[in-house]
Amino acid sequence: MTREISTPRDEDELALMEIRLERLRSIYDRWIRWNYQRILRSAQSELNALDHVPDEREVAGILAHYDSRQRAVLSQAYREIFPLAGDMVAPSGRKSVRVQRKAEEELDPKLEEWLLMHLGTRITDIDTVTLHRVQQLLMTSPDLPTFRKGLVKIFSDTPYRATVIARTETTTASNTAMQITASEHSFGRPVTKTWETRMTATVRDSHRKMQGVTIPMEEPFHVPRKDGGYDLMMYPGDYSMGASAENTVNCRCWCTYSYAD
Repeated sequence: MTREISTPRDEDELALMEIRLERLRSIYDRWIRWNYQRILRSAQSELNALDHVPDEREVAGILAHYDSRQRAVLSQAYREIFPLAGDMVAPSGRKSVRVQRKAEEELDPKLEEWLLMHLGTRITDIDTVTLHRVQQLLMTSPDLPTFRKGLVKIFSDTPYRATVIARTETTTASNTAMQITASEHSFGRPVTKTWETRMTATVRDSHRKMQGVTIPMEEPFHVPRKDGGYDLMMYPGDYSMGASAENTVNCRCWCTYSYAD
């Protein structure tokens, strides 16, 4: 017999959990978006200030200058989201532990390990998108004016890109927190997780197929891809096993968890 401790017991509770989660995500969406607009615009300004058309290595070096800023922004977001999202799946009576941990600004060891192993990959992916765009520009830039004009076009979607990064990262951060918290409070009991979507018209087809899929917590979901294959994901937004952008970018899904007696 499985007794649902953290998983909402009815549609009303599930809807309430979705509202709480979206409110939390929206706060950090705005904060990450603001910071990433500054980061992307700073990179644009540094590239635009060059007195020559750079080569690919120089461009990569300039973008790498902002990796520490990216890491600081994302790390802070994960640290602050972790206790708040974790409380949504922690069994009754455990919330005070999370609040105390946040008050003391302590980082959960499992989250710290996750950040060390995977955050650099995310930053590299973000840099790669920008680098690829500039590489294409370099191939068609015979002179400096052409290069500078092309930069304006490349970075014209900075607000949109910052929004996509923010939405993607808050989903990954909150769902990572939930998974780690559920694991911490299993105490050897079997735990299952259920993929939940927002049940709106904007939910991608591959995730719509995942709605309600329930598996053991320690196993990965098999999420369909357009090419007929699938991505292995421990939870929505998880890219630790190489999940494709089509299944991670702009996702707003989450998991609910059930602890066995």
